[in-house]
Amino acid sequence: MSPRIVWAESLPTVVVGDFNSNQIWDSARPSKNHSAVVQLLQNAGMVSAYHTWHGVAHGEEYTSTFHMNRQWGRGFHIDYCFLPIPWMEHVKRVSIGSYLMWKRFSDHRPLSVTIDSKVLA
Repeated sequence: MSPRIVWAESLPTVVVGDFNSNQIWDSARPSKNHSAVVQLLQNAGMVSAYHTWHGVAHGEEYTSTFHMNRQWGRGFHIDYCFLPIPWMEHVKRVSIGSYLMWKRFSDHRPLSVTIDSKVLA
């Protein structure tokens, strides 16, 4: 039997944060990797807002959310927001903050997901 997230299957759940992972590093951890986490969340009925909104596969992101040592050339997408699949039709915008604006505050850029408030009613 594959692992399950029972509470996420029965209640509307949002999982958001710095996962410190990306599919590009899956081969370093063949059994416990980013793709396994994505599959676990998909099995619970959730998808990545960024990937779904922008129509991009995991590991093929064109926008970084983290810049190692705040260097532009060392960027990776490691921050995620997983939403219940039905909520995606209520998403109005998914964006990542400007590197130039945020680099003085953090090595991460904020991932913002705007959802129509009707989804919470």
